Amino acid sequence: MSPQVKALLAEINELGNAFLSQEYGARRKLLGAAVSLIAELEMPVETIKRITWAEPAVYVALKIAIDLKIFENLVEPDESPKNIAELAKVTGADPNLLARILKHLGAMNVLNEPEPGVFGTTQLAKALVLPEYRDSICAPFDLTGPPLCKLPAYLAKTGYKNPTDPTDGLFQYGHDTKLSMYDHIGSLPGLAESFDNFMAGHRKGHPNWMDEDFFPVRDSLRGIELHGHSPLLVDVGGGLGHDAMEFRSKHPDLPGRIIVQDLPATIERVASTNQDIEFMSHDFRTPQPIKGKQFKT
Repeated sequence: MSPQVKALLAEINELGNAFLSQEYGARRKLLGAAVSLIAELEMPVETIKRITWAEPAVYVALKIAIDLKIFENLVEPDESPKNIAELAKVTGADPNLLARILKHLGAMNVLNEPEPGVFGTTQLAKALVLPEYRDSICAPFDLTGPPLCKLPAYLAKTGYKNPTDPTDGLFQYGHDTKLSMYDHIGSLPGLAESFDNFMAGHRKGHPNWMDEDFFPVRDSLRGIELHGHSPLLVDVGGGLGHDAMEFRSKHPDLPGRIIVQDLPATIERVASTNQDIEFMSHDFRTPQPIKGKQFKT
């Protein structure tokens, strides 16, 4: 056993106790140590197979499972495990093909396989029923998948120069388009909604900037006279307004307008009856119409 492995095992033991004691930050440190241990224990061939086969394949399998509504069918009505025949019947997929896809999801711990050919939920599988988690798979798959696959060819073509033109870069090369990313998103049915859901979920479970132990919101406002008609917060590219609503819920007594700005297609989809939040169509590539705000995110 190498000294690095011994040290990591000792660290994991210590961090495990800290995690059980619910010490702040222990979970993330424990995850980091566990990943480091995997890197030390894996043989090179195991690492290569994981990077080139297991991880890319699970991403593709996740997207297919989402398209087939596998996770909804496993969660509803009572989260009871289902066999391949049952899932093939409700999805219309070929049983043999479906088995190959679900076997990989089971091997990668996305699904639970309590017995051969029978699949049940996991914490991740249940989360993927929710739009903000589901589209955190779908939106990056559709947006960044094609450019990433073409990145080596793009860099070779450009002489390995750092891209500087946002309208003529890897995104355009990967999608064979002249459109900017946001214009491309707006041009495809369903992609804007998927992207908005992804943005709404990308900080789930993490502290937010407006938390008092993260950023001193109230201290930064000392000496500033606030009024109900004055802009307090402008969330530029704020999507469906999740951050703005969280800000208002955490600081309900702060006077001032809270404004969410995004492209028209996103603002049209906002189904909010929250009278404390204003929604405004605005392209952040153009001059900001709101002046005198205290916070801009």
